[in-house]
Amino acid sequence: MLKTEFKIGLSLVLGIFLLYWGISYLKGADVFSAERKYYVIYENTEGLTTTRPVTINGFQIGQVSSIDFVPDGSGSLIVGLQISHDFPITKGAVAKIYSSSIMGEKSISLHTKPGESLSLSGDTLSGSTERDLTEEVNMQLAPIKARTEQLLGTLD
Repeated sequence: MLKTEFKIGLSLVLGIFLLYWGISYLKGADVFSAERKYYVIYENTEGLTTTRPVTINGFQIGQVSSIDFVPDGSGSLIVGLQISHDFPITKGAVAKIYSSSIMGEKSISLHTKPGESLSLSGDTLSGSTERDLTEEVNMQLAPIKARTEQLLGTLD
């Protein structure tokens, strides 16, 4: 009787572990790797979602693990970065949100500064945002639109 109960209990624990590992794997997280976590504060993260890649020079070193509001009530957003590669991240590194596709998806590119001291897991990095394609087009078209409206106003 005890042997059967032990087998059932062991099977249940093993099943729960495999379920947890499977869900984590499907989310893109590796349960067995030692990962470092960094945070970046942004005013706007439009188009950035969790599991989007974090890259250095185009090479993926991690992913976005969380996006939450900063608890101070300012409306700023704190983005968690899960770095699984052993590349050294310096304290002066800048995490830049950029448009990774024409569909508006965003990713994060880390720009490190050599020669500075290394940041530790849990540190907050500085962040910046790169304009996407639609913002660039709108900036180019705004003066043309204003001149066209002015021209149409003189024709009336």
